[in-house]
Amino acid sequence: MGDKKASNDPSQSGHKTGDHFCDSKAGELIISHSSADAAAQELVTEIKEGKIEHMKYLNGMDEWLKHWDSNMPEITEYKLHLVGVPYGQESWKMNYLQFLYKQTLIGHLQSGKASLEFAGALARPDLHFIAQPNHLLKLVGAAAGAAPAQQPARKSEPVVKAGNFRFSKYHQQYRSMLNVPGRSDTALAPAYYREVGDSVPVTIAVLDTGVAADFTPNREEFNLTDPERSGQATDEQGHGTIMCKIISDVALFARIRVFKVWNEGAAVEWDALAGVLLASKTPSIINVSLRFGLQDVTCSECGRKSNLSRALTYSHATRSTVFENVIRLVVDAGSIVVAAAGNENRNELAYPARFNHAVAISSVNSRLKRSSFSNYGTTNSDGQPHENRFALPGGETEPPAEPIGSFGTDTRNMAGTSHAAAYATGVVAHFWQRARTEERNPMGLIAAMRMATESPDKKATKFSGYNAAEHGHGIPRL
Repeated sequence: MGDKKASNDPSQSGHKTGDHFCDSKAGELIISHSSADAAAQELVTEIKEGKIEHMKYLNGMDEWLKHWDSNMPEITEYKLHLVGVPYGQESWKMNYLQFLYKQTLIGHLQSGKASLEFAGALARPDLHFIAQPNHLLKLVGAAAGAAPAQQPARKSEPVVKAGNFRFSKYHQQYRSMLNVPGRSDTALAPAYYREVGDSVPVTIAVLDTGVAADFTPNREEFNLTDPERSGQATDEQGHGTIMCKIISDVALFARIRVFKVWNEGAAVEWDALAGVLLASKTPSIINVSLRFGLQDVTCSECGRKSNLSRALTYSHATRSTVFENVIRLVVDAGSIVVAAAGNENRNELAYPARFNHAVAISSVNSRLKRSSFSNYGTTNSDGQPHENRFALPGGETEPPAEPIGSFGTDTRNMAGTSHAAAYATGVVAHFWQRARTEERNPMGLIAAMRMATESPDKKATKFSGYNAAEHGHGIPRL
């Protein structure tokens, strides 16, 4: 299995963020395998012991999750590992790992000692051994482009203040469009919702840029980008604060857990995976305003194009099998993942919204027409019809513009499919709170959303301009 020690040269372990390799974090790979895969376990042990040349074991997901939550249970189905490799050799090392794994697997199969669990894992493609880049993800932020950082008046002041944000008149229109109860509405009385067992509140996890320190509703913070400030998810950009403001205004009763995964222009997949898994410790609604593919150019290394014979809009790092498997894992465990469709005005959903188990949210304006920037589409990651598509208000950037709010007088960057996904997250929280215990699962909640888009005669609502590709099942109303 190789007898050379792994390099201890810091430049070889790769901890810098770069865009040279398929929009991945330079010098880092993610390994995923079934918990029952003895061959993969042996290979990972070889890496940990420094027996594979120029590979350095950096972290295991189970250990990493316990850093943030000491009571976090181990992942039972998968094992995830972070490995450092020389900068610029990521592709070669991925292929090398696959070669080593096949050698090890053959040895285990020939020994005749493979367990039934191991054999079962080999029969499931989603449990196969994977070595992939530690991708960088782009924030599905505002439709007009990357939002400028909010500048503090004095250096001692926080960059973003929730108190400086004000909703626009369009936000109130959107609330009415969705039939969101008012703050003093009797519909918010306990009788409006079914009793919730032991009164555990609806929990919403927001994977984003963090949240402003003065955001007052009940919340918990995790800064996955900086372990030394693990409990301070300070928002230095503003997007995460806006998402939390929308969600909390639509679902007043919800408990919000904020996971800061975006920093210095990108989110690292390893951090995003940790956020999704931490959020799913108890069944939750997980809001994701991220997409794969950091650059809007063809990859300079492999030159790959999309299947539409054009330069790949999201670069070629549009999909991560590991991320898809983790979403399936948490959805199977009872969480629901709400993801923004993307802001490129393309007839294709961005990943992870395009994954089978995610709820994909496109954006409409106050006229119920698809927002000019919103991605749309009918197919999922397998090329089959995506059954979990909806449209919700997310603003408009073309005249007449519909900003959702503003920081002071700044109304830029206040519309996007991420905003629509925030409204959707709040709406899902209402369905969750209303549902019977046995219906509080992704299948039951999505079914309730579909029913809420239908007229009394159970035929899809055909409002003016309705289009199945652009609106999915429609606009769910409370």
